[in-house]
Amino acid sequence: MQRELSSVGDSRAAGIRLVPQELTLADDLSIAENISLGVLPNRWGLVDASAIRRIAEERLARLGLYDIDVDVPVERAP
Repeated sequence: MQRELSSVGDSRAAGIRLVPQELTLADDLSIAENISLGVLPNRWGLVDASAIRRIAEERLARLGLYDIDVDVPVERAP
């Protein structure tokens, strides 16, 4: 059964994700913001910074990376 995908939300609900081929980082954004690029969580229409941090910390922890300050801009990351 085919269904029409008329929005990004419809595509996400169908399990479709974008996997970029180029791994370019936004140097002036934090590590956490870079991890969430393209899918910034929001709350009442505003970007939810605490959710961005939590998501980044959870994803890095899955990789065994616990001591990374996710608020540091990428350009200053070790």
